[in-house]
Amino acid sequence: MKPTLGLTSTAGVIIISPRQDTVGPICRTVLDAVFVLDEIVGFDQRDKKATIAASKFIPAGGYKQFLKAEGLRGKRLGILREPFFNFSGTSVLAQTFEAHFKTL
Repeated sequence: MKPTLGLTSTAGVIIISPRQDTVGPICRTVLDAVFVLDEIVGFDQRDKKATIAASKFIPAGGYKQFLKAEGLRGKRLGILREPFFNFSGTSVLAQTFEAHFKTL
């Protein structure tokens, strides 16, 4: 999950692009991501400039209040079955790409 810039602190993070880099949860489920996000958002004294403005937009009660068990009911999701580009030859990149898509 990629939070809005400034929603989470970047104190201690080596930033490559200050206008794009954010810290966010990588989790197995949406529920897990929401619980982690609720803990890492907010004002950080060590990253005042980035977090002070965004911290006032954090909803009271956190983000878990917006979870809906049936939130995707009736929605259509796309799954890429065949890539629209092809790597030729026996490069490591081509082999990795092919191996990855065979497992889907």
